[in-house]
Amino acid sequence: MPRASRSLESRNSGLLELNLSVNDLSDPYGESLGLAVSRNGTLTALNLSTNRLGARSSQAFARVLQSHKSALKHLNLVNNKLGQAGGITLSQTIEEQTRMGDEAIGLLGRKGTLDLRNNLFGKAAWPLLAAADNSPAKIHIDAAVAKTYAAASPLQKLRYADAESIARPKDSPNRALQMNRPSTALASRPQASGNARRRPRTAPVGVDRSIDLYTAAAVDAVVESQRAAQERLMQQIMVHEAWVQSKRDVAQHGQPSETTRGLRLSKEG
Repeated sequence: MPRASRSLESRNSGLLELNLSVNDLSDPYGESLGLAVSRNGTLTALNLSTNRLGARSSQAFARVLQSHKSALKHLNLVNNKLGQAGGITLSQTIEEQTRMGDEAIGLLGRKGTLDLRNNLFGKAAWPLLAAADNSPAKIHIDAAVAKTYAAASPLQKLRYADAESIARPKDSPNRALQMNRPSTALASRPQASGNARRRPRTAPVGVDRSIDLYTAAAVDAVVESQRAAQERLMQQIMVHEAWVQSKRDVAQHGQPSETTRGLRLSKEG
């Protein structure tokens, strides 16, 4: 076990702040350190920026975020390699603690600060941003991705698997059109023959198949609890807006406009 981890697990440890940035630390160190911090009742600030911590470390620090023994209030994981799997793990932890409300514990429960910028989250950045939006804690994600997420429509936010293509429109210029294409367009596409599998709409081009399937399944698991309620709400809002506009058109012109009729038909379909 690393010396810092042994010191943190000591009952006589009075350490309040620890800076281990730029130390080339990898997952074995991150796992042991996370375990030690989860049991330490004095440390309030930990800086692990600019290391090589990956998905295994994110699991260790996910336990720290919800540990009732830990006194941690500020955790800096900037510029590591937590990746998509790490982002999913952290987003699940943040969501669980947010649902607990006033009963939340650990760093998230005490409304601390969690800095996760520059961690190669990929498509997992969107569910992570969604979880961060609802959390009372101060959670920092990459500014460029956060800006794109904030500018996206509610329906686009429901399609978390398209996060990378939305954040980087130059990489796939036709993706925005595919996202807004009606579902009826899929019926006109030729079906795959033989044993060939159709690539799901969420599968990005040029990405390893096994990684994509794992990521899509993980993302679906994260947003499943929110998707149905949000989608129903958006449908109700759009139908109501179409109804209001049709009433205005009838009052002004004696009949609904072509745009309103088309909008109502698309919602009914």
